[in-house]
Amino acid sequence: MKYTLLICLSITLFKGCSQEFKGELLESVRYSASTRGYYFEIVASSEYLMIKNDRNLKAYDRNPISQNDWNEIIDLLKKIDVYTLENIETETVKSSTDRAAMAELSIHYDQEEYNTNLFDEGSPPKAIESLINKLLVMAESVERQ
Repeated sequence: MKYTLLICLSITLFKGCSQEFKGELLESVRYSASTRGYYFEIVASSEYLMIKNDRNLKAYDRNPISQNDWNEIIDLLKKIDVYTLENIETETVKSSTDRAAMAELSIHYDQEEYNTNLFDEGSPPKAIESLINKLLVMAESVERQ
């Protein structure tokens, strides 16, 4: 009986302590990839999408983002534990030999910044692959305009 009570109490506390992702607290999502001679960055927020191809560029154009695209980003982030983003296992096999750029995902949420470890551009960890693909598709559609 004591063990059953202890298990139930532990589960209740664990569920109560886990924090639910709230879309209204999301400030921005940033994906960047770089090597010595290459730089690419996407920043998405509820109001705009910014794309930067030059690390020395101070200001860059803000392109409007649709509410549907922003909601899709939020839905994809709900599938990821933002608080443990740095614990996602990443791979840097190609970037260590200059065969791929080093990439990183940053989430600005509830006045905090959460980052992944570096990974090879084009080979994101499965946990964030859908989100990165969404950002890349959005950036590609802006660049075509």
